Amino acid sequence: MARTSFSLLIILIACVTGASSASTFDDDNPIRTVVSDALREFETSILSVVGHSRHALSFARFAHRYGKRYETTEETKLRFAIFSENLKLIRSHKQKRPFLHSWRQSKTGGCQELSARSKIKAIVDLAGLSAPQGLWRQLTSRHLERGSPYLSSSLWTVREPLITLAAVVACHPKPLSTSSTMGAGGLDTEEAYPYTGKNGECKFSSENIGVQVLDSVNITLGAEDELKHAVAFVRPVSVAFEVVNGFRLYKEGVYTSDTCGRTPMDVNHAVLAVGYGVENGVPYWLIKNSWGADWGDSGYFKMEMGKNMCDLASSCGQIFLSGVHHALNPDPYRGVFSSDGEMYAKDVEDLIAFGTSGHVAGFVSEAIQGVGGIIELAPGYLPAVYSSIKKAGGLCIADEVQSGFARTGSHFWGFEAHGVVPDIVTMAKGVGNGIPLGAVVTTPEIAKVLTRRSYFNTFGGNPVCTAAGLAVLNVIEKEKLQENAHAVGSYLKERLTALKDKHEIIGDVRGRGLMLGVELVTDRQLKTPAKVETLHVMEQMKDMGVLIGKGGFYGNAFRITPPLCFTKEDADFLVDVMDYAMSKM
Repeated sequence: MARTSFSLLIILIACVTGASSASTFDDDNPIRTVVSDALREFETSILSVVGHSRHALSFARFAHRYGKRYETTEETKLRFAIFSENLKLIRSHKQKRPFLHSWRQSKTGGCQELSARSKIKAIVDLAGLSAPQGLWRQLTSRHLERGSPYLSSSLWTVREPLITLAAVVACHPKPLSTSSTMGAGGLDTEEAYPYTGKNGECKFSSENIGVQVLDSVNITLGAEDELKHAVAFVRPVSVAFEVVNGFRLYKEGVYTSDTCGRTPMDVNHAVLAVGYGVENGVPYWLIKNSWGADWGDSGYFKMEMGKNMCDLASSCGQIFLSGVHHALNPDPYRGVFSSDGEMYAKDVEDLIAFGTSGHVAGFVSEAIQGVGGIIELAPGYLPAVYSSIKKAGGLCIADEVQSGFARTGSHFWGFEAHGVVPDIVTMAKGVGNGIPLGAVVTTPEIAKVLTRRSYFNTFGGNPVCTAAGLAVLNVIEKEKLQENAHAVGSYLKERLTALKDKHEIIGDVRGRGLMLGVELVTDRQLKTPAKVETLHVMEQMKDMGVLIGKGGFYGNAFRITPPLCFTKEDADFLVDVMDYAMSKM
């Protein structure tokens, strides 16, 4: 009997020891069967509030492990309800999803709380900063920091805009793809504008900009192929998507969801797409989140690719560290402001004020756009723009490759018709009359800059070409070709304008001297480009002995730039041939 009792005691001790060792609290076993008095007391207090329903004991031990202390009965019940829903969510996902979930301290927190935590910058330090930054760091500055090595040898650390929980009230709030950076012309350095973790007034200063941003590009709505190309060949891309309850419990694997939104209006979270790959046959995006290194896969997660999951590819864009920004085209015929030169000039002024730091290097333009379709700039545009550029400390550069050397007739240089004097003039084509010759003319002060460094040009100063250029200047002056361009050009323009009254397909006749344009349209009211018809007329005219070029954005404008020795008889022949070709359409 004693032996039997002793054996039974050994078995009981072994069972208790086994139960204790097998009951370690972990992600897959949240129930501890052997508890301390302190834990039992804590469990009793929790169960007295939430009852003995399913998951109640798991919730009590979860709260004890992570030091949760709820101040009111209402809060305890709320956290228990969230905990229960999260358990159901995990078990549901484990049955049908390839990614893993994690038991975390945030398991009793709702989705909006986690989003709010990210917006007050409770995330991992990624760039050696003195304090953790926020989710909008991903959107507004991460791709800038990662992009700056393309332009310099150092990695800049830049300041993200100030964010509040209610909305984006940054220094210069902008759309998703540009955030505040376009309005400010860049972002301040972290050193100049340190993070404090508190909301307050904006202290942005253009003098402290670490990286200048002058342009941005949005990825086409939902185009994952464009996003993939950008991530692969440019730099990380800021993206946004909708966070739903299951996402915050992500641990590893490829995340996918049937419940997140699929339109740009659903997005509520900004992240950074940094790469892509394939796992177990499933393509995925590799994305940096803003919730800290202890979340997910060391702060990263993988999201299924190819389905625009959670609208990831519909709210993304890149900010380029670009040095060039294109102003609105001051086109009197097709431009948004018609012939209002002041409005187009205001656009340039706005670009300087809101798209740069306030200082620009220069402005380049043609007096009459050549390949663009022989477009004369809107009246008053160039003087106003030159004034704005000068105030911003920039140089004004005139491209006279096509409009220079007496072609416009009224003036030797195209810019002269606008009453401006540029700092730099570029020229070619007409200066050599077929000989490959180009030149840049500027002031002694600007030219002196080249003496500070080595400049070499293989064919610079070629004696044959320079001799040809000198001969061209002599012929233009001796044979009065500028006067001829003015007289014949005016006559030709009159005849072309008369032809417009005869043929409905001619939408516009424009230009100056022997640099004229005729734009063809199928509907004068809608200005619908007549692309096919333009090619047809060109071929008909070629067959009758007239070679004419085309240009313009739609390729529907004839570019009439004959030799400066063109006569009125030549002009008549050209118009008659064009008239005949159009009559046969």
